[in-house]
Amino acid sequence: MDTSNYFSTRRTIRRYEPSRPVSIELIDKMLEDAARAANTGNMQTYSVIVSTDPEEIARLAPAHFNQPAITGAKAVLTFCIDFNRFNRWCRINGTEPGLNNLQGFTWGVIDTSIFA
Repeated sequence: MDTSNYFSTRRTIRRYEPSRPVSIELIDKMLEDAARAANTGNMQTYSVIVSTDPEEIARLAPAHFNQPAITGAKAVLTFCIDFNRFNRWCRINGTEPGLNNLQGFTWGVIDTSIFA
């Protein structure tokens, strides 16, 4: 990939064609690829909620500030720092997570942002 002009040629689309479907296979593939991104200690302290049901998207819209890019989308991905999943994994493996502090929160923000 030629990255020399990436930022000068990239674009964001925030209006969607209402009749154009979104492939769940494409979303799954993108999330699978994104999960391979570098993160702190391979802890993956994040989760994503994929919503394709219009009623579910409507209920989630306030968490996304009711942006038209959300309310008009066929699929919405909500990225979250997920210490519950990480803490459970640690306890299953007989260790204490130790991320209930500012450093853990910082790692969670960075890792979730990279994943997103």
